Amino acid sequence: MTLRLHSSFRLYTRLLLTFCALLTGGCSLFSSAPPLAIKGDAPTAIIISNTVLFNGNADEPVSKGQSILIRNGQIEKISQQEIILPGAEVIDAQGKMVMPGLIDMHVHTHSPGTPTWKMRVPNDTLVDRNLSAFLYSGVTTVFDMGAPINDIQKSVKRVTEEDKVNPRVFYAGPMISKRDGHPSFMMKKSFFWPASSFAVSQLVGSVDSNKDIPEYIDEYKAKGASLTKVVIDQIPLGIPSLSSEEAAIAVKHSESVGLKVGAHVGSEADMITALDAGIDYFVHGVYRSSISDQTITRMKAANVTVAPTLIVFNQMDRIFQQKLTFGKMDKEILETDILDAYDNPPSDLELKDLDANVQNYAHEVNVFNELKFDNVRRMKAAGINILAASDSPNVANIAGSSLHDEIRLLVEKCGFTPEEAVAAATYLPGRHLEKLNLTPGLGYITEGAKADLVMLDGDFREDINNTRKISMVIAGGKIVERNSGIAQR
Repeated sequence: MTLRLHSSFRLYTRLLLTFCALLTGGCSLFSSAPPLAIKGDAPTAIIISNTVLFNGNADEPVSKGQSILIRNGQIEKISQQEIILPGAEVIDAQGKMVMPGLIDMHVHTHSPGTPTWKMRVPNDTLVDRNLSAFLYSGVTTVFDMGAPINDIQKSVKRVTEEDKVNPRVFYAGPMISKRDGHPSFMMKKSFFWPASSFAVSQLVGSVDSNKDIPEYIDEYKAKGASLTKVVIDQIPLGIPSLSSEEAAIAVKHSESVGLKVGAHVGSEADMITALDAGIDYFVHGVYRSSISDQTITRMKAANVTVAPTLIVFNQMDRIFQQKLTFGKMDKEILETDILDAYDNPPSDLELKDLDANVQNYAHEVNVFNELKFDNVRRMKAAGINILAASDSPNVANIAGSSLHDEIRLLVEKCGFTPEEAVAAATYLPGRHLEKLNLTPGLGYITEGAKADLVMLDGDFREDINNTRKISMVIAGGKIVERNSGIAQR
């Protein structure tokens, strides 16, 4: 295993990164933007009355004229009768729809989400901005699938204790990958040395031998990780990735310490490698190849779950095709200078000028851009569990709002009903989190569940884009202030 960087060298590297970024990236190196949403103090009790209620389960009917009592951070009572409780804060939801708080199963809370031509160094302000962007968008639970283990452990502890800007956060820590595999290869192409080496050391558990894998798992587990993430993908093609034997070591050791394994895959071959290793949870899914009926049948037999993150590849392709645009919620969330950077890319930025390997990958993403939807459609038809996830913030993929895009794509491109798509971002990930032995009662509006709710000004059954018409967010029984005292564009 690679030795951990000595603290003095870490400091030196951070200083060097800052200095070089100042030379190349302008004066907005660190985020100074305020949070987009802040939780208020928890009232004694909240009563939501006269609402149309979607409880998260697509197999259960939407009900009208419902009242919901929230107390002590939980849903205490749901009734068609009026609920009266002296001292409770009463919210009349006539004409509005209530659904569970959204769950994003693939985020990166410490990512700046900037274009590659604009440098930004993560700090507490940036993390708080990202977390609050999720709350602003009605996302009340996130699963971080790649962050420096020490940084995210400290961040989660800090924001949980403050309980102001945070959705509920679970994390995997750094992803375990072959040395010089994904994402190390692209990070080394994107950053100068030694900043690239530092970034890789923080975000990747680079594997040189089989004994490295249990050591990484033990370290991440001791620092709060709730999942082991392994990489079985090649971005771009031809770089190293974990074999089925190596991935099986991760599965076996993770089980011994009470963890499940999630695999980052990209092709059908990657999926087969992971299945051979005994993995049953997949992030990104099959987005750069077709997938055979035989493999889908095998996936169903193994009772796998897939979080395909369709939107991140859509956005990636739109950048490569120079067709990038942002919607209203995106613009509300993006900091002004970052939006300006996207709107004004370098005049000499051309795909043909990129590294040949990157060009090939960009071409592959474009070729399979539509086929990835068909893959998900066929998985769904086979009864495979599909969870909504965004992989945000990422390049052109905005924290919070991109999950609404993912939900929309499930409906428009993958054959989901609106109820099924919203369930993929609420009820189903909630049940998957329970499978991981994490917080029960998420993503489901039922008596005894956690009080994470989103109130909408429109019915998403009529238009899936109505999930964006957010009237109110309640997280952990606290009403989220989305406008008052918070600067908006």
